[in-house]
Amino acid sequence: MPYVPYSPTPNKKTNDGQDFEAESLRSLKSETYSKLETNHNYLAFFGTLICAMYFLYCALNATSNPEDWHFIDNVNLIFHEAGHPIFSFFGDFMHIAGGTLGQLLIPAICGFSFLRSRQYYSATVMLMWLGQNLTSISIYASDAIKMELPLLGGDASGHDWHNMLEMTSLLSYTDAISKSIHGIGIMIVLSAIGAMFYIFLLKKQNSN
Repeated sequence: MPYVPYSPTPNKKTNDGQDFEAESLRSLKSETYSKLETNHNYLAFFGTLICAMYFLYCALNATSNPEDWHFIDNVNLIFHEAGHPIFSFFGDFMHIAGGTLGQLLIPAICGFSFLRSRQYYSATVMLMWLGQNLTSISIYASDAIKMELPLLGGDASGHDWHNMLEMTSLLSYTDAISKSIHGIGIMIVLSAIGAMFYIFLLKKQNSN
């Protein structure tokens, strides 16, 4: 009888069992990841929703109670004052306008950065902040003729919007300009809230 070398046959049952375990593990990992994604989506959504209610309240309150001062206005004031020396290198007008530009650029830059890194909820919060900033600015702009608002330092000659509108011969359009700024701010806040709901529904659909 010729010699036949022994070649063990693979244990099909063992291999099938290993494949089943691997598939089960992959399925468990996928299910766990999906649940984590869903939970994270809900947490991020409700956190953003709280911010939305706050910014919407501040924006709407700028119309009914323009004399009210909110916590976020303290933050806006810091960037407003920082904007003056930063833009002072570009002439007198930009030095004056730098305060308004400073408080608008910070949320705009942060929002763009969050958008690029795909942190969409954070980007909508920055957009809400930008809109609220505009409604706050509209109060300052509406005071350009009367100059009754208390200013930092108490010097009425440093009223940014009075000086800007006077330099551009637009002082007589104060009311229209302030209302336009306020309207744009409200639209931005509402658009950001709409984007927030869209992101939530899209993420929820993708996780199913």
